[in-house]
Amino acid sequence: MIRIVKLFILIIGICLMTSVYAGTAYVDNIDIDAKINSDGSMTVTETTLWDIEEDLNGVYRDIIIENSENPINSSSGVVIDSVLVNGEEFNYSYTTLYNGASGMYNINDIDGGKQIKIFTPSSDEYKTTTITYTLYDVVVKYNDIAEVYWNFIGSGWDHGINDVRIDITLPGDSQTLKIFAHGPLHGYSAISSTDSVVLEVQRLRSGEMVDARLLFDNSLVDTTKIVYSDALESILSKEEKLAIEANIKRENAKKALYVSIAIVTIALIIPIGVYLSFKKKTAKPTFKGKYYRELPEDYGPAVMSKVLNGTLGVTSSCDMLATLLDLVRRKYVEIEAMYKEGKNKPYDYNLKLIKTDLAELNSQEKLFVTELIFVDGSEIALKELSKKNTKNLKAQNRAVKAYEKWKEKIEEVAKEKDLLKIKKDKIAKDILKCVFALLLSVSVAVFGLIMNYEDILVIGSITLFLGIYELVFVVLQINDLIIRTKKGIEHKAMWKAFKKFLQDFSKLDERDYKSIAIWEHYLVYATALGISKKVIKQLKIVFPTEFEESSNMFGTYATINLLSDTDAFSSFSSSFSAATTTAFSAPSSSSGSGGGFSGGAGGRRRRWWRWRILAIDNK
Repeated sequence: MIRIVKLFILIIGICLMTSVYAGTAYVDNIDIDAKINSDGSMTVTETTLWDIEEDLNGVYRDIIIENSENPINSSSGVVIDSVLVNGEEFNYSYTTLYNGASGMYNINDIDGGKQIKIFTPSSDEYKTTTITYTLYDVVVKYNDIAEVYWNFIGSGWDHGINDVRIDITLPGDSQTLKIFAHGPLHGYSAISSTDSVVLEVQRLRSGEMVDARLLFDNSLVDTTKIVYSDALESILSKEEKLAIEANIKRENAKKALYVSIAIVTIALIIPIGVYLSFKKKTAKPTFKGKYYRELPEDYGPAVMSKVLNGTLGVTSSCDMLATLLDLVRRKYVEIEAMYKEGKNKPYDYNLKLIKTDLAELNSQEKLFVTELIFVDGSEIALKELSKKNTKNLKAQNRAVKAYEKWKEKIEEVAKEKDLLKIKKDKIAKDILKCVFALLLSVSVAVFGLIMNYEDILVIGSITLFLGIYELVFVVLQINDLIIRTKKGIEHKAMWKAFKKFLQDFSKLDERDYKSIAIWEHYLVYATALGISKKVIKQLKIVFPTEFEESSNMFGTYATINLLSDTDAFSSFSSSFSAATTTAFSAPSSSSGSGGGFSGGAGGRRRRWWRWRILAIDNK
């Protein structure tokens, strides 16, 4: 069952990974070979496989040798022996290096240790870095035992690591060899032979650390770091306490796992049942066509989006842009690009109301003109619109209220057009069921985080995803308070088919594409549907003559003239989206013998081990 649950989480994770950050390096695996020398030093060779996305100049490696909480376990110094990248040895540079350099590395002093700065420009590739260094006075020699207590993997990772393997070798055979590993509870340590141990961790999460505490015969080393007292009994007592705590967590986690699975099952069944009930109550459209070649009705792009997306569908900047373009098409508004002298790219856009008689506009369009765009006059620049609505709290609140009022007006127009209607029967019970399922999911997720154990965290992750899904179901039920009428259901199907027609019309075996004026009208709706660029691209194929003579004819069609210039429209669209997003956003408010790892590493804050990305800049 646990494997099935983990597989389920893995599938969800893969599905949700739809984007990556520019200039990012992920670590696939780390192999560490640590050799304890007879003089009390330790020679460490770290081999790291990087998965580099986009462009990077290199990486930092911070080697922190001081332990402020336990100074006895610090190192007295570190010497970098070699640096290799993909097996090629890099040279140390005595001078300052700048981004763009390759095949070189610097060493700088930092608080508590040394920093290695490796210059190896990379772009979308895998690279292996191998660093060998020697840490002095790592071994502590007591009367009865010798000890190495070292943090091999620190917490300074932005992303997790797939696989970690640490091999530690003694200078000779030990009859009292013991290994205690601290870190995530799914890690594993073992004694390989009388002179070596191994630690392994898979899926090391960001922020997790790995410590190794090695005890062995003190006769194997001749170190200057000597404590003239016995330590074995005290160390074993501390490690026994940590092991007991970790094992209790494991046992509790196993018990909680089965309870969590039961709760998750209940939480999953409830919203699915509600959703299926909702689907049964939803009428089906009689229109079944793949394409619809006309506007089902010309009630404006914002109302169309409401019909398509439902009553709780977010009114987006695309709807605002499409509404503005429709007003431009109907000769109510004029858009003028503003240039600085000698510049080809506009620095702003000026909106001008050129037709003041708004009698033919519906209520949401009138509100859009008078309360969202042209509040204090008949002319305004986009940047001024943004500044005006954010200059103080009062202006922000007014803008937000106007925006919310506009969304309400859109819904009112949809009701007036007989596209939406009110329906409240049995909705309250369905909402309560979904809320109850959501609370169950959240409670399991919180419990999993508190337990801090992999299997419960897996359950927690499932329930978090499930909670999101359930929230969608809840929204669907609230959405059912005001549902589509029979006409609304028909129009939704027609608008979908109309969108499909706009996407494919140049491929259809038809020659009657109507006039360019009709397509200017269609393009307003294509903008709200997010496919205007694709439609323009097809129009240039279907109407090649008209586009060649655009300077003579498109002056009449202001909207298509703007949309046909891809760069100009992209510039205006970006400026409009930025201005309206800022202008109508709400104001902010303030608020021993091996075995499983124990959790000792998580209780201390340390900066012992860290890699950082050397981003592309001029520093």
